[in-house]
Amino acid sequence: LAAAVEARSDLALRARPDAMLVAFGAADDTRLDIFAVADALWRQGWYLDRQSPPPSLHCTVNAVHDGRIDDFLARARRRRRRGPARRPARCRRCLQHHRVIR
Repeated sequence: LAAAVEARSDLALRARPDAMLVAFGAADDTRLDIFAVADALWRQGWYLDRQSPPPSLHCTVNAVHDGRIDDFLARARRRRRRGPARRPARCRRCLQHHRVIR
């Protein structure tokens, strides 16, 4: 995840992770609202912790997430502006816990 964030020009790592915690935000806060990205991901069933200052998203990533990072990033790229986040009817996947809730 850290390498993928570094490869995107619109995102910036807040610090290079030593272990499983990854924090990232917008490279330019005037061009990208990282919390709007979190809202869009929330509507798709992904959960990320929000932190500030500066506005950032915080993830715990480990081996159980293998194979999920590309899907997560693809969904982050497809963010849409749709107003405030609403809790999804059911959380399909959580990046932090990678579990299915039925």
